[in-house]
Amino acid sequence: MGNIGDDSILIGLNNILTRVLSDAELVAISSDPAQTRRVCGVMAILLLSPADVARTVGGSLRSYFSAFNDADAAS
Repeated sequence: MGNIGDDSILIGLNNILTRVLSDAELVAISSDPAQTRRVCGVMAILLLSPADVARTVGGSLRSYFSAFNDADAAS
């Protein structure tokens, strides 16, 4: 959402994870994924509101939730 503090935290987190876990892939949820990728250098998926999630059906909802299902912090 253009919040410089949040962007700074995400950039810092990405830098730390890249150094500590070289094969780690950080994916953020964002209200503006293109801006998050451009500014922070981190892959991002669109953050859906609860109302949007309720209205979404089929494959797009499945792919949205797969981002959470695939999340893994183990090394």
